[in-house]
Amino acid sequence: MKATDATEARKTISDATQRTGAQQDFQTIATLGYATDSGLFDANTSAILRQGLERLAGRRPFVDEVPMPFCSDAVGILGVALGARFLADASISAKIITWLSSFLKTIYHLDGIDNWQRCFFQAADCVFEGSIGLQDSRLGQSGDIYLALAAKGVFVPAAGKSTEQEDEEALKLILQQGTHEITYERAAVRLAALDYAVRSVPTAVPGRISVEGLVRLLERVPAGLRKWTWEIQPRTAGGTIRQWHIDHEYHVQNLLWLYWLRFFLTWMMSNISQKSAERIPVLIFTFLR
Repeated sequence: MKATDATEARKTISDATQRTGAQQDFQTIATLGYATDSGLFDANTSAILRQGLERLAGRRPFVDEVPMPFCSDAVGILGVALGARFLADASISAKIITWLSSFLKTIYHLDGIDNWQRCFFQAADCVFEGSIGLQDSRLGQSGDIYLALAAKGVFVPAAGKSTEQEDEEALKLILQQGTHEITYERAAVRLAALDYAVRSVPTAVPGRISVEGLVRLLERVPAGLRKWTWEIQPRTAGGTIRQWHIDHEYHVQNLLWLYWLRFFLTWMMSNISQKSAERIPVLIFTFLR
């Protein structure tokens, strides 16, 4: 979390902890719930969170058969679930589960609810280990939401999919919908998913690059040589002209090792003899020519 974001978050949390009684509305309790998972929550104020959850569990979700606005506040509902989990009080959890179950299944299936919102409803159900009873199948056009929440440990990769596949699906969706208008909440979660995907897949990926990926990487070697040092005149005052000659085959091997070794160091050190290792760059270079 950036320093500026943390400062603003602390102020928001502080304001929320000052509210009591009727001031403890749905958004206030959701804020405190998220605070418990952010590392910014003061455990000494747990009594305020408990009081707010007790009050929330007594609110009517429907008035004259019309759902209250908080019923469709998907982000807020997950915050409430996180707050109840933090307290680890069976009585509080049971009350919140009963309260959410009284309206969430109905709201989940409404036509006006988007899949990204349903993902947050599913996440709240996951926090309570499926006690609400929502369907747990993956929803379309929501890869960014699943990835962002998986980064927080709420979701796990879908059956048959690796973490890399989920990263790729989320990134493709973000690219495809780059010009679409989305809500502020979705934009914030999408940014979190993007940050997570970028952090989890650095440029050098020891142990994760495939053979096909390695081939693509090595195919770029000629492009990299366009910046190879071959001076006509010194670049620095009083310096010596530098022209990096490639006179021998082992010079090419050195270049390929620079590309290759960082990706497969552990595997190579344990599976390839020194004599065989000396020949590998030659084989790759021959293959790519």
